[in-house]
Amino acid sequence: MLHLAINYGQSFLSSVVGPLRIIVEREGIAEITLPGCLSHLNLDAVSEDDSELRVLLEQAVMQIEEYLIGKRTKFTLPLALSGTTFQLAVWREIQNIPYGMTKTYGEIGRALGDEAKARAVGNAAGANPIPFFVPCHRVVGKSGNIGGFSGGVPLKMLLLAMEKKMVNS
Repeated sequence: MLHLAINYGQSFLSSVVGPLRIIVEREGIAEITLPGCLSHLNLDAVSEDDSELRVLLEQAVMQIEEYLIGKRTKFTLPLALSGTTFQLAVWREIQNIPYGMTKTYGEIGRALGDEAKARAVGNAAGANPIPFFVPCHRVVGKSGNIGGFSGGVPLKMLLLAMEKKMVNS
């Protein structure tokens, strides 16, 4: 059996929403760990000296900082998403939600062919490894119910309010 070593780079960002851990691999951003959340990646082969990874990390930090102060509405870096076929489809659909807007779990399910999959959409959104870039905070419950968020409902409400304020200004 052939084992390929995947080199990861990581950075820690002290942000207005708390400490963030950003993990990248060659293909793109692999994970952003929000305050109070655990990483899903086991970083056996961390390579801080890799210049490609360092550049990607610096760009990720910059884009997140710009987003959190209201100067960025769209992320442009490659993502290294890993999940089930359904999760990947949900995350792609979530990426289509415009800045400052929301969609319900049912609307995402309908876009994927089955509105009855709202709960499954919620589970996939909760498993999203790259918040901000895959803006799962923009997915809400039916009738405006805020729904859940891996970083906590207060952070979700803060992000939604920040985006709404920027859109309205």
